[in-house]
Amino acid sequence: MHITKQPADFWHKGPEPEVNRGIKGASAVVLDIDIYLLGGFDQLTKEIKTEIMLLEHNHVPIKSKWIVVGHLNFPRYGLSALPVARTKFAVIGGGSNSTELPFISVFDASNPRAISNSKTSIRVKSSASAACPTRFYAAAARIPSHKSNP
Repeated sequence: MHITKQPADFWHKGPEPEVNRGIKGASAVVLDIDIYLLGGFDQLTKEIKTEIMLLEHNHVPIKSKWIVVGHLNFPRYGLSALPVARTKFAVIGGGSNSTELPFISVFDASNPRAISNSKTSIRVKSSASAACPTRFYAAAARIPSHKSNP
């Protein structure tokens, strides 16, 4: 799946559709996408949020086998804007009763402390966390080639 950058005014054509629930359960949706994080973090969260809504609408099966391997930093978010190409983004849902989709974060091997205990899953942090400037939270995983999903 590929996310295509939209014009800056794309997100200002009307109100965002209401999201009534998150992805069911603790499973993850793995998106195989090409994206460069140079246009702003808010743009990224909106693009992936839209993709997740489309996945849910089309009842795309949820995959959960992936590995979290650290995280990148973004300016303004305590984290540096670096291009990330061909990354597997694993987005975690907050459960069947969620009213919001999770926050989007990007992970790489630079921070071993970000690796989950099970190394095959990760728990979603609270969307109300003071460390998160938006209402979304999730995790993205770069999956080694020998562990890639089919």
